[in-house]
Amino acid sequence: MFSLPLFKQTLKANWVMFAVMGALMAIFLAQFAGMEMTKSLLLLIYYGMIGLILPTIYVLISSNKLLAGQVDKGSMAYVLSTPKRRITVCSTQMIFQVCTIIIMFAVTTVMHLIVNAISPLDLAAAAATLKIDVSGTLTAAQIVKMNLCSCAACLTLGGICYMFSGVFNLSKYSTGCSGIVCGVAILGSLFGMFGTMLNVDALAFFKYVSVYSFFDLSSILTGTSTWIILLVIALVLSVAAYAVGTWRFCKKDLPL
Repeated sequence: MFSLPLFKQTLKANWVMFAVMGALMAIFLAQFAGMEMTKSLLLLIYYGMIGLILPTIYVLISSNKLLAGQVDKGSMAYVLSTPKRRITVCSTQMIFQVCTIIIMFAVTTVMHLIVNAISPLDLAAAAATLKIDVSGTLTAAQIVKMNLCSCAACLTLGGICYMFSGVFNLSKYSTGCSGIVCGVAILGSLFGMFGTMLNVDALAFFKYVSVYSFFDLSSILTGTSTWIILLVIALVLSVAAYAVGTWRFCKKDLPL
């Protein structure tokens, strides 16, 4: 069910993009969380936009390379010519994507915990940009919850893009469908952010058409349990999407 050589091959093909996106996320987070002039915008700009857009770009590009891209280029014929079952190929590629997404958010979580320990964020000032009435300073538990929920939402998006990569044999269809979902996710987050900033409910509503609506920042900051429900739903959808993509790839005819 797992092929180490294939995992290494996939890592070799994606490590540059993975490293760049992960580094950018950590750098932007450290800048927004550490500088006084940007600290108050951390929750709105980073967790509402940058921290979602960068992993979305990574998911969009890497997902297509996992299955559909290799089928389209013909390299999947070489992979399956070795003693590897399709389920082994699928599970290996799935493990790669899930692990890299988790690592990206784990790094940013550690980075935020370190920066916040040195220079705690005043929640009253930062949450005011989100029209949330809270007080005190940002806690380590809240940081972990925020990154856990955003990671779960990203895994849902990754599962959907992986599903398209498993369903289609041509990159143009896989990338096209994934691009629509990722585009809606990004635009929904942007419109939602601007709607919150400008206090325009019509724009703020757009965040609910995106998979990132499973990331409920206000619930985490105010201490309600909504974020737990959304977290569970996001993980269930993620598992379902990965399962559908794997099932379809194992059952369909391949142009080998």
